[in-house]
Amino acid sequence: MLELKVNVDKEISLRMFEIHDANELFELVKSSKDYLCQWLPWAQNFNSVEEAVKFINFTLEEFKKIMNISWR
Repeated sequence: MLELKVNVDKEISLRMFEIHDANELFELVKSSKDYLCQWLPWAQNFNSVEEAVKFINFTLEEFKKIMNISWR
């Protein structure tokens, strides 16, 4: 699996979503959905944990595509 993690400082790091994050991601989006939908069109499709799983799978597949680009 491709992995990307950036340490911002000693307490904060950024990483890609993983499937086990789906439930927490769904709950976080649901709790701020009205605000998020103003800026992030994908948030309006978060109506279930299954939608979060689809979103995570999509982002992982897109990342894999980007990482496989051959620069000539």
